Amino acid sequence: IFTHADGKYRGQYYDFVLVQKHRDNGDWSCGPCYNHSVCSHKNNPNDLNSLSHNTVRCIQEDENGYLWLGTENGGLNLYDKKKHVFYRYQQNDNEPLSISSNSFWDIYKDRKGNLWLATFGGGVDFLDKEPAKFVHYKKDLNNLNSLSHNNVTTFFEDDKGHIWIGTNGGGISVFDKKQNNFRHYRYQQNPTSMPSDAVLSIRQSRDKKIFVGSFRGGLSQLKSAETGEFYTFPVDTVGNLGTSNNVIDRLLEDKQGNWW
Repeated sequence: IFTHADGKYRGQYYDFVLVQKHRDNGDWSCGPCYNHSVCSHKNNPNDLNSLSHNTVRCIQEDENGYLWLGTENGGLNLYDKKKHVFYRYQQNDNEPLSISSNSFWDIYKDRKGNLWLATFGGGVDFLDKEPAKFVHYKKDLNNLNSLSHNNVTTFFEDDKGHIWIGTNGGGISVFDKKQNNFRHYRYQQNPTSMPSDAVLSIRQSRDKKIFVGSFRGGLSQLKSAETGEFYTFPVDTVGNLGTSNNVIDRLLEDKQGNWW
């Protein structure tokens, strides 16, 4: 049974605002500001240690407490919360270990603390932190076991340690770390395939089931990893027999096992 809640989506992006909760007293602060204040960080063309671009699309904290921020067309930023400075990473065609794109959609931290970066047009950048360099996974037309598409949107690590990678145009690629290759789930013209190749969210339930949210494909559940069979939930804009829309941007399972 689906329960619908009305709301309005405001498709706007803002500059980076850091709000931090102190571990000692529970107070919130941001940047160099304290006493429950909120500060914004913006690009300053005269300061190379400022944020590289004001459109921030994703943020992730690493195991050392540094913040990684992916921007749209401004590259990648590393924020040092103690020094209150940004360090920039830019795409450099002459440096193979640099980032592969200056536009990012997601930054994901796996259970080992590794960071996976979803880029627009550059595939997947995997951060090897010691020293900081980037390993690239891209679509290779001569390799069927490579990444399915270079526009990457989202990640999820399943209970076996496999990284599920959602793409905008190539469905899902599942990365096997041990085999160092990918298997794919794509849209096919049959009712049991992936309903869309534009994947927005991937999650695994507590009982090990994989759920996928997609653009114009709605909500679907993987029924068989071997055959690639999916069940797609119906769209019901009037009753409670399905989702209210066929665009599912995020998925969350709460403590009671309900999905949002």
